[in-house]
Amino acid sequence: MTKQSEAEVFSELEALCTSPGFIHVLAFLTCINNVTLYEEELGPNEIEHLYSKERLIRTEISTIAGLLLKSNIDITYPGEAELLHLAEKVNISLVTLHNSMYGGEKSTGYDNVVIKESVFYAAESAYDFQYLDMANEKYALDDSWFREVMGFSCNDLISIGKCVDSIISKQIVDYLNSGLGLYSDELLKAYHIPTDIIANETGLNELKVKSIINLFTSTENSNERFREVSEFNVYNAKPIVCKDDRYYCFTPYSLSQSIYETPFFWM
Repeated sequence: MTKQSEAEVFSELEALCTSPGFIHVLAFLTCINNVTLYEEELGPNEIEHLYSKERLIRTEISTIAGLLLKSNIDITYPGEAELLHLAEKVNISLVTLHNSMYGGEKSTGYDNVVIKESVFYAAESAYDFQYLDMANEKYALDDSWFREVMGFSCNDLISIGKCVDSIISKQIVDYLNSGLGLYSDELLKAYHIPTDIIANETGLNELKVKSIINLFTSTENSNERFREVSEFNVYNAKPIVCKDDRYYCFTPYSLSQSIYETPFFWM
């Protein structure tokens, strides 16, 4: 059988990610690949799955989230059987995508495929809290510009980044303790970030909170330039997804990284 090209696999993956109700699959895959359950003390057995080759890494989660944005986002729950079917197909496609990067002829010069593969599957550059700490230093001299032009301070950005991470962490823990299981349509709600709660916890005006959140928010039927893993994925710059005036943040880490990287391009 002929080996699929990277473009063919990416197209198949896009078809899966634009399926009705896929946002629930995204919530499910995000949860099972990033949450560690333990009782009393955290030990090596509890975190072993985080180092499994089968675990999806953040760039893979960001890829399927980015593909979700390329079509209408249907939040209808697909049912447990379809959810698991789509999740399995996505996992298979992501493995195939990785393998397909070595499917073409080798170039005689510096191999761009090797560069792309090593960048996409590389370890993280920093912890999320480090991105926020570095953002504070990076934009310290630009704070007056933020206040005059954007209507908020650099510290406001950082406060919201920390708050979103805290809210999502708490909601995921509360959901898992609810006993509803991983296949419930309620899991999606655990990734919802209410702007009124953010305003209350940060002490910021809710209108200001929304204006900041919107700067990092993606919507459906966008991201049309995302045609392969090495191309610009708007989800990386705007990792909050808005649907029906509700905001969802599946990867708070990506938000912290974007708070560090994206404001530079506003200036």
